[in-house]
Amino acid sequence: MRGPTDALTLAALVLVGCSDPELNEPTPAPPTPVSVQSTSGSLVGTCHEGVCAFLGVPYAAAPLAGRRFKAPLLYAADTQRNADHFGPACSQLDIAQAYLGSEDCLTLNLWIPENPASTPPTLPALVFLHGGGNVSDSASNPRYDGARLAQRAQLIVVSVEFRLGAFGYLAHPALAKETPQGVSGNYGFWDQMTALSWLNRNLPAFGGDGRVTLLGQSAGARNICALITTPLGPLPGVEAAILASGACNAITREASEAHGQHLALALGCDVVADPAECLRNASAENVTLSLPSLPDPMTTSTYNVNIDGWAIPVPPLEGLSAGRARQLRLLVGTNSDEVAHVVPQSDSDSDYPQLVRSQFGADLADAVVDAYPLEDYASPTAALAAAITDARYTCSARRSLRAAVDGEGTAVYRYAFAHRPEHAPYAATGAVHGLELMYLFQNFEAYGYDPGPDDQALADELTAYIADFVHQGTLAPAGFPAWPAYARDAPAFHTFGTPEVPDRSATHCDFWDALEK
Repeated sequence: MRGPTDALTLAALVLVGCSDPELNEPTPAPPTPVSVQSTSGSLVGTCHEGVCAFLGVPYAAAPLAGRRFKAPLLYAADTQRNADHFGPACSQLDIAQAYLGSEDCLTLNLWIPENPASTPPTLPALVFLHGGGNVSDSASNPRYDGARLAQRAQLIVVSVEFRLGAFGYLAHPALAKETPQGVSGNYGFWDQMTALSWLNRNLPAFGGDGRVTLLGQSAGARNICALITTPLGPLPGVEAAILASGACNAITREASEAHGQHLALALGCDVVADPAECLRNASAENVTLSLPSLPDPMTTSTYNVNIDGWAIPVPPLEGLSAGRARQLRLLVGTNSDEVAHVVPQSDSDSDYPQLVRSQFGADLADAVVDAYPLEDYASPTAALAAAITDARYTCSARRSLRAAVDGEGTAVYRYAFAHRPEHAPYAATGAVHGLELMYLFQNFEAYGYDPGPDDQALADELTAYIADFVHQGTLAPAGFPAWPAYARDAPAFHTFGTPEVPDRSATHCDFWDALEK
């Protein structure tokens, strides 16, 4: 890659001795074009402030027309392409439930520290899969801009767009008949597999050494569980995975196909001779609006990977226990206040049983109230938030950790993110779902947040550990304590934030695991 120009240095020299204080600030250097040859053509990105970015790079052919509801095809081209802007988000609904995005969305973004060319390449890659219940969000979200993380951690940071909602996960018997394996759905899963294949072919051109760590948050973590346990692996170049606030579960093929038939009914495709053709001919907006599923940290979307009997033959948790990810290092964790920002609010003790009943049903309400007594918490809201956080996140993480240990993984680690932001609007709710990404990517302004010194120190600590995990395969960065591995008989974990959170898994997770049986 070509290095930066000397524009910034020249500007500073010209301004030396100027008396006008407004002229004492050096003029920022404009972005510098940079070209890299890839299998998607000659990509022209930009270098700016020490980071080179290649945005909106196609890794798979557009899944349009006859390619809708099919596995993607790897993209290849020999033309020049501008890679200085993001591609479109994949089809979804915005917060007002209006359609946005495009089906032609299978792109990825790369941020690379701007260094002189080195031989051999030396930078590992961190590949990020966003959350959003597999029905919303985008790799182009400014919260996930990888420039600062790439520079601070000296990594290649990659974010991936993959199909969402029905386009990514619709299963239907008519679609299953079209494939040799007799399966359908999981198109988002195949998008991610194809993106990893593209990266395996092309990372060396960007200064990569071929080593890849996967990072998924929420639904992104669930997707990674499916990726690292598929029998169709091993994934090329993947050495490690970070699962942030996401369970290693999947829905059954039967449930996924039943949902697909409901969508076909909503679109009028249930009474035609060829339901598959009807589903492909419907407009993207109608498909998205007909049977929407909105992201919610307190529920699980019906649009998720299904246990199709082929790429995902068993639940990913069973795959972990069977050792399908034993060649990988795993880091698994959750936030201490996952649902505090969305849980029903109440300060009245008398409301507590009803609040619990509304979330867990009448059959479980009494047991949950007994397991989370009001006297242990500041309010009914806090008690309910703790119960839901444990049920959906903390204890799901423990199941994943135990399964990975049972599968004899090379190294398994656990974290708890408990940092309470210093300032509004996040100080009141604490370490809620997805907040750790604000500190990892350090795009505070995208959250409308002004960090304090404790916030910045926590961000630097998190970055140091993640960088060490990706570069060295350890969790012992200089200046910070070494992080012990997780084991069933020694379930150690590292807390980001103070004070350290209590380990509720020994009692509360046994409670939830008993209910699962």
